[in-house]
Amino acid sequence: MFESKFCKVEYLEKYNAVFCQWKKFCKADDYRIPFEFGLKLIKNKNATAWITDTTNGFENEPEDRKWLLDNFIPKTIDSSCSTIIFIIKNNSPLKNEIDEQTKALSQFFSVKQVENLDILDFKFMTKFLEETNIIDYSNKEIQKLAKSLSSDCKNDIEIAKKCFEYVRDNIRHSGDYKDNITTCKASDVLKYKTGWCYAKSHLLAALLRANNIPTGFCYQRLSCSEYKKDIYCLHGLNAIYLKDYGWYKVDARGNKERVNAQFNPPIEMLAFEIRENEFDLPKIYEEPLEVVVQALEKYKAYDEMINNFPDIELLEIDNKSLKKNI
Repeated sequence: MFESKFCKVEYLEKYNAVFCQWKKFCKADDYRIPFEFGLKLIKNKNATAWITDTTNGFENEPEDRKWLLDNFIPKTIDSSCSTIIFIIKNNSPLKNEIDEQTKALSQFFSVKQVENLDILDFKFMTKFLEETNIIDYSNKEIQKLAKSLSSDCKNDIEIAKKCFEYVRDNIRHSGDYKDNITTCKASDVLKYKTGWCYAKSHLLAALLRANNIPTGFCYQRLSCSEYKKDIYCLHGLNAIYLKDYGWYKVDARGNKERVNAQFNPPIEMLAFEIRENEFDLPKIYEEPLEVVVQALEKYKAYDEMINNFPDIELLEIDNKSLKKNI
């Protein structure tokens, strides 16, 4: 954490965000150093959001405004940060200035304005509870199963564990079993009891969201040589927001020899360790990536899928080509 008489900057795990709270007017290094510290936090934590509390904010000096545009903004664009949030009152004297900044920054980020952190908490979590065409948790069978799995549970941790273990152990991994069917929608994954890792993450999200537990989607880019030599592809898993621990990643793809994914918060026990030339996509997505959905909907047979796995290059991530999914 950084703190001076002018500003406080810290990492908020709940939002996977850097939080910048201004206290009073400052300029030059007193203004710039907090931003530079925040950039280091973004890099070290793979933070996906920057939150600025403008309650005690002020108009920037022209030199500092230029520094912000020439230095801070470009570096933030090239980072894992995809969302900018301003905490600002509707009657704030800075409202017009923040409105202009919001419009300009929207070319590169998802930009939001909220009046306080309580509202932010609601808005932030709501997007990880939404029903979609893919995460169709109003489906009667999903509702029935979600209720059954949570019936004897005392808290969100117990519910999440039961839902995770159900999907991991009762839904076949289409690749492991060479099932000649490709599912995508959560209800289809449950109906046919099979799915690639991505589809299994869709069902787990549906079961958890049906139980009012915020759930997102995560991806790794891994070697897929077990299916086809010298290829890489995306691997899908989930991040669950647990009240006692914050965001916690799980991998319900299904265990087998040398694969042992478990639910043991706060320790993450995923299916695969990152090896050379592999990497984690640093963000938690509220919806499945379009490239994943497109592949699952287009390629219906086992042989088709192993020749057309969804993939994304690291360069594309650096260039913000995934911004629409964030």
